[in-house]
Amino acid sequence: MKKILLVTLVGLSFLSCQKDDCQKADFIGTWKGSENCDGTITEGVIITITDEGSNDKVLINGSTFDDESAEVDGCDLDGSLLVLGIGIEIKGSLEGTTLNLSRTNSFLGLDSGCEFTLTKQ
Repeated sequence: MKKILLVTLVGLSFLSCQKDDCQKADFIGTWKGSENCDGTITEGVIITITDEGSNDKVLINGSTFDDESAEVDGCDLDGSLLVLGIGIEIKGSLEGTTLNLSRTNSFLGLDSGCEFTLTKQ
């Protein structure tokens, strides 16, 4: 019985030590890949992510992004802005070396946007 308990505790300690969370530094850098903007696919798109200086915020530039701010939450990016009824929503997810990123524009209930599949350079 004691051996089973010991093996269980050792196994749980290995599981708790696995890295399943991302750091802000994992997002910072130059990313290259494809974009799909409302059905139009473009290859070779370059996106640059830099440290905004705030605790968990980064700035995104390139393609449809122009100094867009997003907050790092583990392996996810999240940002939104609403000005005079025009909304911008940014969502991202880092999975290994692939960053899946989206930017959606909303105006009067109409949405358009781009989805990106990027690899860090």
